[in-house]
Amino acid sequence: MAGKKKRKPTVKKPPTKKQAVNLAESQLLAKFGETIKSSEKIIAESNKEEQVSDDNPRKTSEDNYPGVTKQIRQFEEKELPTCTHCKSDDTATVRAGVIGRSITIAASTRKLKLVLNKTAEMGTYFCNNCKKYFD
Repeated sequence: MAGKKKRKPTVKKPPTKKQAVNLAESQLLAKFGETIKSSEKIIAESNKEEQVSDDNPRKTSEDNYPGVTKQIRQFEEKELPTCTHCKSDDTATVRAGVIGRSITIAASTRKLKLVLNKTAEMGTYFCNNCKKYFD
C-alpha cells in the first residue's frame, strides 16, 4: 500500500458554446427523430389512401406557400463560399426559425440549414460535408 500513488479526481471541463449547441441539436434529433420518422410514415400512408381526382386535386407546396418555388430556385442558384475546414463546395446558408415555409425550402435544397436558435459562434454558413459551421 505504501507504493501506490493516490489519484486525483479528474475534473471535467464544461463544453464550449459551440460544443453545447452541437450537443443540444444532436439530443433534440435523438429525442424527436423516432417521432419524425413515425409521423412521416403516417403521412405517407394517408397520401396513399387519398385519391387524387378532378374533385380532389392534390395540393402542392406552391399552393400552400405562393412563391416558394422561386425562393427554392434562388437558393439553388446562390453562389456560396467553400468550407474553410474541408474545402468542400457543398455548403449552406444558416437561418434561424422553423416554420412551414422555411421547412419546405430546406427540405427542397441543401443550400439552407435551419437551426432553432442561431448564435454568433455558429457562423453564417454550414458545411454539409464535414458538418461544421464557418463564416
